[in-house]
Amino acid sequence: FAKKVVVFMSDPRYLVMRTDAMWAIVKQCASTQETTPAEQSRLDFLTTYLSSELHLVGEAMQRLAVWALEEERQPDKVNIFFVDDFVAEPEIALRGLARFLGVPDFGEEFATAAELLSTTGKTGIFQLRARPESQHSFAIVQEFEEVFTGLPADLQATWASNAERWQKLPNRRMASLGEHLLSHSIWATPHWWIAHTAGLCRPCSFFLQKRCFRADDCQHCHVPGHEERRRRPGKAERSRQKRRFQRSLVDRTPSPCGFSS
Repeated sequence: FAKKVVVFMSDPRYLVMRTDAMWAIVKQCASTQETTPAEQSRLDFLTTYLSSELHLVGEAMQRLAVWALEEERQPDKVNIFFVDDFVAEPEIALRGLARFLGVPDFGEEFATAAELLSTTGKTGIFQLRARPESQHSFAIVQEFEEVFTGLPADLQATWASNAERWQKLPNRRMASLGEHLLSHSIWATPHWWIAHTAGLCRPCSFFLQKRCFRADDCQHCHVPGHEERRRRPGKAERSRQKRRFQRSLVDRTPSPCGFSS
């Protein structure tokens, strides 16, 4: 089998704050003294994280941007998947992953994995929580934005610069997420984005004609790049086309030799 790379990602704001949580656990395990709230200040962490060249898990935004470029260069070998999709729509996300890896997307193992994701998504994937994983993720992103307002202006500008680069990435979903990073808004991913990422979407013909008003509530894909399906003519139009074609045959067919008037 050809080697393939699967890149799992999420909102960079969520990834950064998870780094803070992991670093706090490392410090707590390594220290014999109780840490004070000031030492665990998330503002201090975020300031240090964004101003340092070396990070615990690498600089999230730049690292993921590089993978997006690699995905465009080798789409058959590199594919980006969003962790959030496996929480919101586990069966669709797993089918997309299975298709990319070239493994069966059916059977007992597949059903078990889908059920496990569906169950843990309600109580927390990484640890037990009193709320669903999706709500926890939104809360973490919101917390990032609250802390972000206290950062020095130069670090805010650096973050904005990286977000602007995301808007130009070939991965359309990451580019859309870049817009939310710049506007400091939380993005509740529409269902059709999840299906599109998995390669299982059905394009919305009304959106392609700029006539769909359901927006994020639509069950069909609104991601740019789908070719508009050619509309089948109605019955009246097909009848007119048939009559025109028949008249053209009468007008253009020459009379046999010796029978012309």
